[in-house]
Amino acid sequence: PALPVSPSRTSVPLAALLLPLPLLFHLRLVRAEPAPNATLATPPAAVRLWLSQRPELGVTTVRILDARGQALPTGALTRAEAANAPIVVPLTRPPAAGRYTVRWRTMARDGHVVEGAFAFTVAAPAAAAR
Repeated sequence: PALPVSPSRTSVPLAALLLPLPLLFHLRLVRAEPAPNATLATPPAAVRLWLSQRPELGVTTVRILDARGQALPTGALTRAEAANAPIVVPLTRPPAAGRYTVRWRTMARDGHVVEGAFAFTVAAPAAAAR
């Protein structure tokens, strides 16, 4: 005889099927350094982005904008071969105190273009001790 199916045993797998597939599989930002909304005591030397999938680096852009919308000068984007390696955006000079917005755009191997933005702040240096 067949075993009865308990509704509690099927409810979790069925709920997972109701989620939109793009939300489960599309590339997304997992982590960043500086972290979104972070306030830093010292300026970063680079911005690092960890994504949920390996992006196509040749079509990836990352811009770091100051409060006036001016892009900071950066070096070439790099990414190590390791599966979970971040995209690294070196800053050619340390940013001054202020709020910055990181705008990124890339394409996953499936051809979907994904973009996002987050901000961080570099705190004003403390007055020099006299």
